[in-house]
Amino acid sequence: MTIRKLGFEHPLITDTKVFEGADLYGPIAGKDTGVDGSALTSVGDFTFEAHWFNRRRIKGTERYTATELKDLHRQWTGVRLYRDGFRVYPYGEEDDDWLNLDRKALMAKGYLLNKIQFIGQVNIGRASNPELIDQTNREGLRVTPEHEVLLGVVQFSIQAQLREKMRRVESEYKEKREKFEPAKTEVKALEKRARDSLALLRETATQEERETIDELQMTLFQVTEFAQRAQKRIEEVEQDAQQMIDMAGIGLMVEMVAHELARTSEDALDNLNALRAKSVPDDVRSRIESLRASMNSISKRLRILDPLSVSGRQASETFDLVELIRETVEAHENQFERHEIAVELDLGTKPVKIRAVKGMVVQVMENLISNSVYWLGLEKAQRTRFQPAIRIGLDPVTTTIFFDDNGPGIHKANVEDVFEIFFSLKESKKRRGLGLYIAQHCAVFNGGRLEIDTEEPNAQGRFNRFIYFVGQ
Repeated sequence: MTIRKLGFEHPLITDTKVFEGADLYGPIAGKDTGVDGSALTSVGDFTFEAHWFNRRRIKGTERYTATELKDLHRQWTGVRLYRDGFRVYPYGEEDDDWLNLDRKALMAKGYLLNKIQFIGQVNIGRASNPELIDQTNREGLRVTPEHEVLLGVVQFSIQAQLREKMRRVESEYKEKREKFEPAKTEVKALEKRARDSLALLRETATQEERETIDELQMTLFQVTEFAQRAQKRIEEVEQDAQQMIDMAGIGLMVEMVAHELARTSEDALDNLNALRAKSVPDDVRSRIESLRASMNSISKRLRILDPLSVSGRQASETFDLVELIRETVEAHENQFERHEIAVELDLGTKPVKIRAVKGMVVQVMENLISNSVYWLGLEKAQRTRFQPAIRIGLDPVTTTIFFDDNGPGIHKANVEDVFEIFFSLKESKKRRGLGLYIAQHCAVFNGGRLEIDTEEPNAQGRFNRFIYFVGQ
């Protein structure tokens, strides 16, 4: 990716991403996509390039007017498809949005990566892509798994990679404006007074004085423009603040529901335990035992939520790290059993007392477990004989947690990216890119850190181990 001229001062940005089959399986052929993962191979080699630009910045030149340039651009806009150098229709036509760029752009915040602001092409070949077959009427390609992979890779590159890179560049380099209190009405009133005063001065001024008035007029324009930019920024901040308030409200609601569920599950367990002691038929007893096991698991999961509450995430306390790890893992027993994941704990035999915000330690562990369960599940979907496993070890001297799984692992090119906000290789419905970002911040908050062990790659040269230095 190469990024230049985003409308503010920034250096030329170049970035290269490397994704292997194990990385693309999630976003392109994940569980919810319905795409056959083998099509990632059978689609064959293809190339594409796409150039985005802000259409609003088109201006006239000595050779063309702005209208002529826009007309010329309209003839070439969109991403076209070529097979062995020959155009495949209707891809890239004015009324064709085969990459769903416009629909995605309407739902997105920030840069609008829509069809009319792209020019590009995708290159396939009969020999290299034999499964990309024309429809009988030769209007486009047949809908096959390979066709879905072709679409998915291009969409993923534009929507999940280019867009996020542009957002990061903006976040890092765009001028940080001062915060202003909303004063839209006052600014307009002051602007009108200034214009009226300048008009009166112009009526009585000499020719020489009018030059000074012109300078004042230009200054007024600049101040007005600055005020408009400030107001726009205020509105953006207000929108972001409202989103944070909304999220906080949702969090509080979830917290209340979790406490209510905890109370209900405890009552249900008491009733099930009472039934367990009574004489009931064997088939009923078996169902009661199954229900009791499920309710017990739910109860454990809900107890783990307590440290994640607003109050729990703010209070530093002394606790046994070994006990906390065991409780967190036990709360996932049913999930591990459902996904046939074997868990090995190497935590020693003695308590390890630390002082930290317990909720944040739980948050790190929960995110690591959640990630592993997802990727182990994808690996299991591809290899039926695969036996998923998680191993959690603890060094009591340095209070360091080692978290391993035997899933696909992380490519060396993505080691730093996995902790970036919004970076994710899951399918679009599950793509949040917040888990490891939040986990790392939680680790740092407690005086620790979370990183990937790059010293011991797996057989494929990828990395499977997270090291969590908890701190004291």
